Amino acid sequence: MKKRLTPHLTCIALGLAAFPTAAEETRTLKEVTVTASSDALEEQQASVTQKTIIDRAEIEALGGLTVNEVIRKLPGIDASGHSGDGGPSGNARGMSRDAVQFLVDGERPSANARYALTTVGRMPSGELERIEILRGASAEHGGAAAVTVNLIMKKARPNTPNAPSTTLRLAAGTRGDEANGQFSASLGGGDKDFSWSLPISINHHGLPTDKKLDRQHASAGVRDQWQSERERGAYTLNEFVLAPRLTWRGATGSFTLWPSIYHNEGERTTRAQRAADGGRREDEDSRITLLRLRAEGEKKLDLGKLSGRIAVLDGQRHTNTDRRWRDAAGLVTAANNERLRRDENEVSSAVRLDRGVGLGMLSLGLEQSWLRREETQRIAGSSAWRGDHEATAKQWTAWLQHEAPVSDKLTLTGGLRGEHIALEADGRSQHASQIAPSLAARYELAADLVLRSSIGAGIKAPKLDEISGLTVHATTANSPLEPDRAGNGNLKAERNVNWEAALEKRLPNELGTVGANVYLRRTENFIERRTQREGTRWVERPYNEGTARHWGLELDAKLKTDALGWKGAALRSHLTLPRARVDDQRLNRQRDARELPRYQWTLGVDQALPAWQMSAGFHLTLHGRNRTDIAGETASRQNRRELLDLYLSRRLTPQLNLRLDAQNLLRADTRRLSTYAAGSDDWRLASTERGQRTLLLSLEGKW
Repeated sequence: MKKRLTPHLTCIALGLAAFPTAAEETRTLKEVTVTASSDALEEQQASVTQKTIIDRAEIEALGGLTVNEVIRKLPGIDASGHSGDGGPSGNARGMSRDAVQFLVDGERPSANARYALTTVGRMPSGELERIEILRGASAEHGGAAAVTVNLIMKKARPNTPNAPSTTLRLAAGTRGDEANGQFSASLGGGDKDFSWSLPISINHHGLPTDKKLDRQHASAGVRDQWQSERERGAYTLNEFVLAPRLTWRGATGSFTLWPSIYHNEGERTTRAQRAADGGRREDEDSRITLLRLRAEGEKKLDLGKLSGRIAVLDGQRHTNTDRRWRDAAGLVTAANNERLRRDENEVSSAVRLDRGVGLGMLSLGLEQSWLRREETQRIAGSSAWRGDHEATAKQWTAWLQHEAPVSDKLTLTGGLRGEHIALEADGRSQHASQIAPSLAARYELAADLVLRSSIGAGIKAPKLDEISGLTVHATTANSPLEPDRAGNGNLKAERNVNWEAALEKRLPNELGTVGANVYLRRTENFIERRTQREGTRWVERPYNEGTARHWGLELDAKLKTDALGWKGAALRSHLTLPRARVDDQRLNRQRDARELPRYQWTLGVDQALPAWQMSAGFHLTLHGRNRTDIAGETASRQNRRELLDLYLSRRLTPQLNLRLDAQNLLRADTRRLSTYAAGSDDWRLASTERGQRTLLLSLEGKW
């Protein structure tokens, strides 16, 4: 499919990109200021690509003190897991490996989700202007990820009578039995020539853990191990975020500086007790500091609008962990100390030109990124280990895209994206390149019915974590179900072709919109994590498993129910039904992809109560059963989860709001059962992680 389709796509995309629409009128570029009052529904329906826009009003309805908490409630995205830096990792459409590309004001940092969901993600949710969820491949954003989320932050604007320049928020509450709190403030001001904003946030997170494990091992059908363990603890995290923006404006352009400082200090204490068999204790201290500076500007020229940006990042992470194991009598049987340090440096830049050509728009861009990581690992005590690792990732991108109306009903967007990626880890290097064409179409079947379709190719390079030589050792019994974790320096880049087709219907009487989207994605060199025995240890690494096909159906609805007699209410819903198969080269057979959920469904309802100066609502997320089934080797099942959040907001004065949020009200547990077989040995691991309810009361003022 790839060999036959890509050349034809390239020719079509090149021809469309070079084709100027035959018309005397030339499309001119206008300055567009995005505000919370903009009609997101109108812009979404006018878009050529599949785009979902979540405006300021919807962001407030979703709730959440931080940007991260808003991201966890986005339709079609599962961000309930956590990365090593404390931010969520985004999954979508049954794809668990970096399936969501996060942009910050259109920029894809080299560290990608780690930066976007750690630094920006910890900022107060009030700093979000809006969120764009893009599906399908394009020359501008590439086709590496199944879904792209563009976080558009508030800009520094001049003082106006109707726009508050100062906001304050104070929140306090509990997660389980741990205290949580946030203080955030945002100041702003200036005039038409210079404006500034100064958001600052201080967060305290208390994250309790309560997990039960049941381990079994059998040899030749005879069980020789059965351990029951309960792990309890708490992770406290104190954060400081400062991200001012300074903007200078002139008659033909603007220039903005955006420095940001993120610092956290965390403490984690974990106690694990085994029935009649002692236990262990872990005490961890950690700190992360990220310093980043982004400069961006734009200028109107006779040629069009020229814009550019450059960003630099310096980050450090330190972790110090003490571990002690005790027997049933309480005597220490083993102890060690592990120190881990990570230093990262990033430089990225981009330049872009937008020019009206006839009735269409021609855009082209050049992008560059460079990321370097150094890691040191020291383990001393009952076991000893020493490691020094270095990895770099470099990427160069050039893209060309042309959007033009072919008729009153049909608009086409053709593009071409060239990428070159160079990776190096511990002296081993590799390179990957691709010319990725894309083509999108919007056809207006009727005034209220739009058909969209897109097809494009993409390339996804391994992350530095996946090629790093750093080994994270298992702290419990090393087994194929609790293995060490490491990278794979021989990992190849994934290459994919993605096709989408969506139908969107605008309902009468301003009721809202409903839509359906089908997708098909073919991936060569598909990457999954797999466990193998290496010497005396079980180690999990990522491997290129073969060719994967992901397909499925997505259903969306956004409704305002006034026309149905339900006054003051708004409803939003999203359903994803994913499927995936892998042609496994190692096993020489076809199987389901690992960690494949049956479905994901979200439902949100917001109700205005003007008589009481109040609003209320709920957000329900249902995650279908998650499964892995590789015959003769391993199988796992994760039970269905129901996450229910509620909110109640009351306006006390024109400047003050009081809000109560209840998250995971049902205290949904995470239950998982895994098995593994190798030769005459069989392992079984059952785990239950108790869900924690969060209650937060916040007071917000705007002046």
